[in-house]
Order: sequence, then C-alpha cells, then structure tokens
Amino acid sequence: MKTRTIRAVAMTLGLVAVSAGVTYAGGGGEGIKGGGGELFQCYNISAPVKVDKTLKDVNDSFTNDTLVPVPGAPTVLCISSNASDVLDSKGDSSFNAFSAFDKPDAVLCYAPQVSNAIAAVTVTVRDPLNPGLRQTVKVNSTKYICVQAVMSDCPNCKPPLDPEVPPGP
Repeated sequence: MKTRTIRAVAMTLGLVAVSAGVTYAGGGGEGIKGGGGELFQCYNISAPVKVDKTLKDVNDSFTNDTLVPVPGAPTVLCISSNASDVLDSKGDSSFNAFSAFDKPDAVLCYAPQVSNAIAAVTVTVRDPLNPGLRQTVKVNSTKYICVQAVMSDCPNCKPPLDPEVPPGP
C-alpha cells in the first residue's frame, strides 16, 4: 500500500511539473480559482500493461540519489481539475490563495470522505515509462484530491528548509 501511495504521489508531482493547463468540456485544468495553484483529482484505475522499469538517480528533499524499481501496472490516474472555491464545514468560503512570495514545491493529497463513483469510463493513456505505448485503462472511484503546497521548516531535508517567514508589509 505504501508503494502504491508513493507511486501516486510521484505521478502527481510529474503531472504538476509538466502540466500544460489543458481544459476540456466538463472542466479541468485551471486549479483553484483565485490563485490556489494546481488541483488534481486522482482515480483508482485498472490498467492492463505492466512495466518493468527503474528510475535512476531519483532524489528529493528526503532522499539521496537512488534507484527506484517500478514494476507492475499503474494504479492511480490524476487529472487536472478546477474548483470555484474552498468551503469550510459550515459552507463558508475559507480559501487562502498563495501569495506572490510563495513558491509551491510539493503536492499534498487528501483522501476524500466520499468517492465520486465513475460508471464505465475508459481512457487511453501513454507515459514516459512506456515510450510510444498506449494503453486503455478503466477509471474507477476517486482516491485522492491533490493540491500544490509549500514546504518549510525541515532541518533534516536535503537541502534543509527554513521555517516559513510571513512576507513583510
């Protein structure tokens, strides 16, 4: 389970890095209205194609260069989404946009309490782990809602991240 979650988050980070903001009928791609950064809905999928690849020199704020084996079929598909607002438990707007000083450098995923059931949706996808190979996957229920985030206050990170300092007047 931990490996699947790591794969899902890694895939989401890749999506944020290469996101082109494509919008289709039905929405998607604009993030949270008013400066909230990228927004993704991630779905469980059934995929027929298994890979046997290894990512070389993978590193981030928590790890040094390492080899990461990626065996098996993909399990989660994240798609660009949009939202008009963020509401608190009372239904009041509680959105807090990124400031001009913020530099989102992470993706934070939440597991929704209610999944969106998807009925009989299939989509053809291709990715860099299978160059030139397309596969048709069946989309199931929502697994995660993922948003951009700003990391701070991590003295053991590589390189260390300083505590967040609010912007001056």
